Amino acid sequence: MEKKTILITGGAAGFGKEVAKKVAAKGWRIIIGARNEKKMDATKQEITEATGNSDIITLPLDLSSLCSVRAFAEKVKELGYPIDSFLGNAGISSTPGLTEDGLDTVFETNYLGHALLTWLLLPVMSEDGKILLISSDMHEGLFTPLTYKPAAEVAKPDAAFANSPDRYNFSKLYVLYFVYEMASRLEAAGSKKVINAFNPGLMHTTGLIPDKRMFTEEFLNTMRATGHLGDIDQNSTTVCALMTDDAAGRDNGVYYDRATTPGKSSELSYVLEYRKELWDLSLELTGMIEDRIAL
Repeated sequence: MEKKTILITGGAAGFGKEVAKKVAAKGWRIIIGARNEKKMDATKQEITEATGNSDIITLPLDLSSLCSVRAFAEKVKELGYPIDSFLGNAGISSTPGLTEDGLDTVFETNYLGHALLTWLLLPVMSEDGKILLISSDMHEGLFTPLTYKPAAEVAKPDAAFANSPDRYNFSKLYVLYFVYEMASRLEAAGSKKVINAFNPGLMHTTGLIPDKRMFTEEFLNTMRATGHLGDIDQNSTTVCALMTDDAAGRDNGVYYDRATTPGKSSELSYVLEYRKELWDLSLELTGMIEDRIAL
């Protein structure tokens, strides 16, 4: 039987690494894309020592650069392995600034880079391949509901919005818009590929938020009481199942909320008009042509 392959962005540390370990233990080939090559090398050695699986491939990937995303996708194609599962996990919290493409760093890293990579990987995915992109319950805001803002204004923020923490919330809302729109197009094309989103909750032990001073016991208790806290071991076990088990993760266009059964995202995430607005903008910003997306 041909060995199956999973591709994980941000797989060199934190949540992505924990998923990679669990998938590697099942004998799958792992392709890791991340920015830090030293971390990737260390992770490869760690996974091999922990699981006995040395079939770990590491490739440089910076999701805040459309050029890097394209180069990464080309290298993946050159490997010649069909991608059975793609986990779009890499992300940053609320780092300010613009990318080399002139876009908000959070918008491009968390959302647009993954959208472009998804489109570019479709031709090399297995006929019934699974795509799972990491969203967040922050897509609806934390203590107050998120108020919609046109995607173009988030992609290229003005001075007043350039440092707003809501940029992270919008990036995770956009992941849902993309997943729901992509799923509808796959279904309409009669494709067996599926795309879904996963909310891991707040995993405060990962490197997503480097400054841990905000994680006071009072804050964590509030997050726990409001259902926002997530456990890295439980989440990585759940995502491993969604990615590798034949009977799991076969839904299309759903939101998994720390479970292998579909949950419900915010009312805002289901607004068709906004999701199509984002889709069109994403095509424009990446230079992709819709008719050439290989569904």
